[in-house]
Amino acid sequence: MSERPAPTDADPLGVPSPSDESAGQDGTALPDYAARDVHAAPAPAPGLECDEAEAGDRPFPPWAIVSVVALLVIGLLAGLVIVAGALDTAERLRTAPTTATTPTDPGPRSTPATGDPSLRPGSVDRAGGGAAPDGSFSDPATVGEDTLSWPTWDGGTVHVRAAEVDPDAELPHAPGTDVVEDGHQLVLVTLEISYEGPGQFQPLSEMWFSAQTDLGYATDVLPGMAPDAIDTVGAIRDGQHASARCAFVLVSTQMDGARIVLQPYDGEPLHYALG
Repeated sequence: MSERPAPTDADPLGVPSPSDESAGQDGTALPDYAARDVHAAPAPAPGLECDEAEAGDRPFPPWAIVSVVALLVIGLLAGLVIVAGALDTAERLRTAPTTATTPTDPGPRSTPATGDPSLRPGSVDRAGGGAAPDGSFSDPATVGEDTLSWPTWDGGTVHVRAAEVDPDAELPHAPGTDVVEDGHQLVLVTLEISYEGPGQFQPLSEMWFSAQTDLGYATDVLPGMAPDAIDTVGAIRDGQHASARCAFVLVSTQMDGARIVLQPYDGEPLHYALG
């Protein structure tokens, strides 16, 4: 076995340089990678050599410059539009009138006003003749005496007569059953409905039934609770008659001056006095 040379001042640890071990112990030459410096930068791939000075001086393509300028212009225009809109809104608010109007008293509440040209006018007929009221809130019809009539959309005429009113009723077919709170009354109205004309009339879908007081309107609560409620009446054809009842829950202190209001969906409202 050969002996390793003693360390020198230039190589105090005695580590051989790559040139000293370029060949094996038996004198055989080592492969090129064994003597290659692993810390050296890798050579560029063929065809990718680039002059650094040339790469640094390369200008932007024209399309890139145009795109940047276009984006800047669009951003500037958008900002101008926003500012202009804000200024316009501020000017409108500054010049808007600030004078408040005093609301006027509309008078007694009612369903759509009588005299509306879009509504079919109704009429009041008094049994036995004689002067009849006009059926308005202030000049209501009389229960048991007057019949209300309206022309219908199909060229016919519908007649409704309030035959009877019980202002302190019990629930039909359930006598003794208390269904209202203290201070309220159940008002039961018996109606007779007839139709003349080429078509038919469906009371539930073509007419509103309500009661009116100073507090507002009360709707019919009887459907679904009695066999003679208005929802049990089918289509009425030429010459046919039907009878049904409606029920309204009203505040006892509002009974004076209360009205029963009947109105086809395209006709003016007509009123019955409750008492």
